[in-house]
Amino acid sequence: MNDKRIKVYLVVSEEAVQNQLRRVLLDMPELKIIGLQADGEKAYQEIWQLKPEIVICELLMTGMDGFTMLQMLEEMLGDNCPKFILCYGFLPEALQILKEEAPVLQCITFPVKDFVLVKQLRTAFSYYSKQRTEELMLQEPGPPLLKEEPEVFRVHASENRRRDIIAYELYLLGMPAEYKGYQYIICALDNLLEQPQELVMMTIYKRVAEEFQTAPSSVERSIRTVIRKMWTAGNRAQIYKVFATKRINDDTRPDAFHFLSRMLLWLRREYIL
Repeated sequence: MNDKRIKVYLVVSEEAVQNQLRRVLLDMPELKIIGLQADGEKAYQEIWQLKPEIVICELLMTGMDGFTMLQMLEEMLGDNCPKFILCYGFLPEALQILKEEAPVLQCITFPVKDFVLVKQLRTAFSYYSKQRTEELMLQEPGPPLLKEEPEVFRVHASENRRRDIIAYELYLLGMPAEYKGYQYIICALDNLLEQPQELVMMTIYKRVAEEFQTAPSSVERSIRTVIRKMWTAGNRAQIYKVFATKRINDDTRPDAFHFLSRMLLWLRREYIL
C-alpha cells in the first residue's frame, strides 16, 4: 500500500527540543518520522539516502550547522532539495534573507509552548501539502483542462472530470472537505453546469437531496455551515480573488444561493464547462 504521509527527518542535538518535537509530531497522523540525528554531518549523509520531504533542523549543531547543510543540499539537489523547518534560540540577521531565498517553510524559536509549536508546524505542513498537491496535479497525464482545448476537455468532463475541477477550486478556497456541505456543493455545481437551462437555485437543493438521500433543507443548511467555516479559516487570497471582496467578515459572507452563483461564474470563466 502506497504511504502518502509526509516524510519528515529531524536534525536536533538538544534533547529537550528533540523530545518536544517527537511528542508533537507523533500526534500528527499525516506525517511519518523517517530519521533522527543529532550530528549535522551524519544527518547530511542520511538525508541523501532516505530522501525526506521535510527536514526539521537546528541552526547550530555539531559537525555541520543548519545553514551549511541547507545550502549544500540545495546546491546539490536543486528542485529535489527537501523543504526545511529551521529551529533556533535566537534571531540571526540573515534568517529572513535565507527564508526568502531558500526552501524554508517555517522558522521556529525555542523554547516554545506545545500549542504554539503545533500551530506553527501545522501551518508549515499545510502549506507544503498544498504545494505537493498542485505539483502532482501538474504531473498528471493528459491534456490541460483549460480554454485552449475545449473539445478534449469536454470528453473528460463527461467522465466526471468536472467534479474533480470543482473540488480543486474548493480546495484552493480552503474549504474543509470533512463537512457534508462540501460534497453537496460539488454535486450542486456539477448539476448546474450540466443542465443550467433546466435547473434553478430553488430546485437544485432537491436534486442534491435526492442523490444523497436527505432533505433539501438539510442540504441548504449544510452548505451554509461549510461556507461559514471556509469564510472564517479559508485561503483569504483566493477568497478575495473569486468573490471580488476586499473584506472578509460576517457582513460580506455569501449565503448558499450567492455562493453557488458566484462559483458558477468563476468556473465558467476559468474553464470550458
